[in-house]
Amino acid sequence: MKKYLLGLLFPLMLLTTAFEGPFQGDADLVVAALKSGNPQDIAKHFAVVVDIKFLTAPEDKIVATEKAAEKLTNMYLVMGRELQQELDGLVSGDKASDLKAAKERAAKILGGFEKFLDGVGKRDKKFSSQLWVATTYLTLGSGQGTGAVVEKAKADDYLKKSSMVYESLLKTGGEEIKKYESTIRLKLASVYRELGEWDEAKGHLEWILGDPKRINWLDAQTEAAKFFQAAGERNPDKSKGKEALLIAIRGEQKSGVVFWGWGGLANKVSRQAFSPSADEAIKKQFFEARLNVARCRKSLASKSESEKQKLLEMAKKDIVLTYKLYPELGGQVLKEQFDKLLKEIQKEIDPAIASKDNKGLAGIVDEEVQESSVPRKANEKTPAAAGVSAGK
Repeated sequence: MKKYLLGLLFPLMLLTTAFEGPFQGDADLVVAALKSGNPQDIAKHFAVVVDIKFLTAPEDKIVATEKAAEKLTNMYLVMGRELQQELDGLVSGDKASDLKAAKERAAKILGGFEKFLDGVGKRDKKFSSQLWVATTYLTLGSGQGTGAVVEKAKADDYLKKSSMVYESLLKTGGEEIKKYESTIRLKLASVYRELGEWDEAKGHLEWILGDPKRINWLDAQTEAAKFFQAAGERNPDKSKGKEALLIAIRGEQKSGVVFWGWGGLANKVSRQAFSPSADEAIKKQFFEARLNVARCRKSLASKSESEKQKLLEMAKKDIVLTYKLYPELGGQVLKEQFDKLLKEIQKEIDPAIASKDNKGLAGIVDEEVQESSVPRKANEKTPAAAGVSAGK
């Protein structure tokens, strides 16, 4: 959650620092009005705060002085943080009933939030402001973090708005845009992947990873792996789907563009992930990559009838070897994901298996206990001692 919130708020923090004192009280009034979803309250508070006159349709025909317009723009920026915090607070529930209530509450807030975002987008053409608007729409449309409370149809609309702002920034050009072009294109690749616009997403990824200086950019390689996995899983053409999934697993090097895939990504970060000074983030990247290798093989099995069992066994082996080498599997959350996936794979391998016999990771432990009771030959090595590669 912190990752999504910080990613969303960082550009805004640059904008609002100077406005917290003078506008915080005013912003509180408008935020309250926006939360209410009442057009009359919204128009009333906007008018009071910026000292302007409004005509018969205040929400559509506000006439502002230049000074009032500037004040309104500044206030928008403060309001954004408060509305974002309100939305973020709705994502804390774990039960289905909590999520349903959160979505109902979010729907009311989002109506006001959209007005706010449109206001910033129209009034403030500074690069940092436009970048924040685009990133906010991307977060709301992502289905993760704050975006978890947004309905799918609305989420797609937010993603489209995000792409429009990002593309507009690229077209604007200039030194400032050039400095951040890689980041903007990476955001666009993510947006287009979510929307299923594969050619657009791949084009931006090829631009990024076609430059040798950016090949080792982990965020870009991760996005590329996500792209090929999503494209493979969602493509109705089995042949093209298989091709994309294979690249998602083992990568590809073509015409100067280098994609690592999940297997390559796991190999690249493995040494760093298990060094004494490794932080949790890099370890998480390693285990997520290993988990996605198995997911891709499972998806590949569904598109390859003649090799289905073989691919399912390979997917199972990916998890088993990772677990034997690194039993903590990156912490409880990831461990549960590995366990769930393994059970799904085992169910596909043997549809007749009873739930009580499908033990997932616990079954691996049981097997190891049984193996330990059998004497090993003097020259027989354990999987870890044999140097099993974590990325294969």
